[in-house]
Amino acid sequence: MNHLLGECSADLAPLEGRRLSIEGTDVGKRLHFLVAGGKLRRSSTAMTDLRIRGTLADLLRLGLRLEDPDTLFFSRRLSLEGDTVTGLYVKNLLDGLDLDWAAVGQRLLGPLAGPAVAQGLHRIGVVALLRDRLERALRLP
Repeated sequence: MNHLLGECSADLAPLEGRRLSIEGTDVGKRLHFLVAGGKLRRSSTAMTDLRIRGTLADLLRLGLRLEDPDTLFFSRRLSLEGDTVTGLYVKNLLDGLDLDWAAVGQRLLGPLAGPAVAQGLHRIGVVALLRDRLERALRLP
């Protein structure tokens, strides 16, 4: 998550010291985080300032940017519980994420091959195909 947030230049400073949790309601699992030093760090405590709850499929849709966060929250498929100011900041942060796949490719494959591979995958439709397959898989009961 820190890699994704770093690629998107997400500003976590206003969340410093806040405890966040993400709960998959259909799988009965929670992940707890503390924002410290501008990064998300795993936390062992269940105390939270903000909890994001939803099915695993909808949490993945949110995290992978397959669906607009406003749609997921306003349709009540995902919920934010806790501190209102923190919740609004996190929702806006998620809404503004836009991962630059060319930059990720460059970091993983180097300055010449990375952007070329990312552009090629888009051009030949691999990215759209993967997105479609993932969306179909998330629709399964």
